[in-house]
Amino acid sequence: TSGNACRSGSYFNADQSGHGIVMEVVNVGGEDQVILAWYVYQNGEQVWLFGQAPMDGDSVSVPLSAFEGADFPPNFDASAVSISDWGMMDITFNGPDDATMSWQPTASGYSSGTLEVTRLTGLKGSGSCQ
Repeated sequence: TSGNACRSGSYFNADQSGHGIVMEVVNVGGEDQVILAWYVYQNGEQVWLFGQAPMDGDSVSVPLSAFEGADFPPNFDASAVSISDWGMMDITFNGPDDATMSWQPTASGYSSGTLEVTRLTGLKGSGSCQ
């Protein structure tokens, strides 16, 4: 298997195990797009950042949003969810299982950075990606 579908999966950095990104490459109107979730922490609290953007060759620039405010079911209240712009994540795929993620937050309290990540999981049936 080759192509953008092979880039779907979860990625992490072994030196920073405990946070990472989950990506799925989907086709939207004939265009490959990445749907991304970055699970990370800020001041000891879990932060989930989400975004979607079109692929551009071996890279993607994804605007990220942060979600907060609701409670765990059965106390979930959709009207309590707050969505805010967080910033951008740029991902460059360096090979079948490796990528570089760089982020530029616009939300206060966060700093920019870069991290090399390795694919930990892939889609079932994707076989060997080249």
